[in-house]
Amino acid sequence: MFEKILKIAISHPIVAIGSLSPLVPIILSYYYKKYFGKALKAITLFCVVFVLTDIPLWVTAGLKMSNIVYYSFRDSLIFALLVLVYAIGLRKNKFRQSIYWFTFSVMIVLMFCQFMPHALAANLLWISRLLTAFIAISYFYVLLADLKVNDILFFPFFWFNSGVLIYAISSIFISLFNHLTIGMDSAENDFRLFTNILELLNISLFLFISIAFVVSKRNFKSKIK
Repeated sequence: MFEKILKIAISHPIVAIGSLSPLVPIILSYYYKKYFGKALKAITLFCVVFVLTDIPLWVTAGLKMSNIVYYSFRDSLIFALLVLVYAIGLRKNKFRQSIYWFTFSVMIVLMFCQFMPHALAANLLWISRLLTAFIAISYFYVLLADLKVNDILFFPFFWFNSGVLIYAISSIFISLFNHLTIGMDSAENDFRLFTNILELLNISLFLFISIAFVVSKRNFKSKIK
């Protein structure tokens, strides 16, 4: 089975790189962990869960088993975990906390709805993406309105939030394009193009997370001056 998985990885390098991309921030977290607060620790946990939940997709692909339902279930889980990072890492405002936890609860319900008929499950997946985009946009508003950050480019959560916003909004437009043009029942090459673009979004998300980890050192030093 390992040989089959390796063959799939060689045949689809973008998918393989997308699956391995979380390892970059995970490795960086080892070197920068002393500068981490609760938010960055939660982001590290998200990266680990992303890797672990990706393994069944490779195993089922190697065994030539259908994994569409699990793929959709995991997709919903990833968006729910992104919102969970906000709930765990940002605890200064009780009202915003309640919004984060309520949104996370709704997304957990939507996650298990992926076991419903595919057409309905696909429509519900849009809600998870929209909710995640809303959370990211609202955090940007709060960040700019409070004016408590002196140098935003060295504020780790700015980079994480930017990555989440791009990831969520881009996946909405890409999925819409796929729904209107390519579709789930299209030729394999067309559908592979759609999945490759989503994998590029995964890579960009973990690139932003990596930057967040790197700048955490500068942000930590500025706090203790």
